[in-house]
Amino acid sequence: KAELASALDQAYPDFLLLDLSLGDSDAVEIFQMLSQRSFIGRTILMSGHGAPVLEHARRIGQRSGIMIGGILRKPFRQQDLRDLLSSKPAPARSDETEATSSGEPALLQEALRGQWLEFWYQPKIDLETLDVVGAESLARIRHPERGVLAPAVFLPEAGTDALHALTLQ
Repeated sequence: KAELASALDQAYPDFLLLDLSLGDSDAVEIFQMLSQRSFIGRTILMSGHGAPVLEHARRIGQRSGIMIGGILRKPFRQQDLRDLLSSKPAPARSDETEATSSGEPALLQEALRGQWLEFWYQPKIDLETLDVVGAESLARIRHPERGVLAPAVFLPEAGTDALHALTLQ
């Protein structure tokens, strides 16, 4: 855990491979540390454990605001890893997100009042030239009780009156 924290102080990788057989640390501690450092890369979980353990870890990671970029069951093929590394990020899903698919506009208003809204900037890189060609902003709420929340939790579906009224403020 300390080595990972030190490495993240020096660089922000696009991907992090997290083996659930961590020895002294557990995945929850790692997820908390990544969340505290506002890690915006994709985390790929890997383990020799069964699907229920991996799914549980995925849900915990997502609830912590971590973008889970996939799951690899050990042993895995190199091609499986390549596929995950080259895939586009999937939209965040969590039990909380699924339960609030229409969003919580009141939560966004509360976050604006409480100054909990954060924007994480992610560079867009031209893979041929490796030049930075732009950036995108990822909105998150750092809720004092619920932790880091993805936009699907606090933004209603596009086009609703509540969102329209909010954008006019």
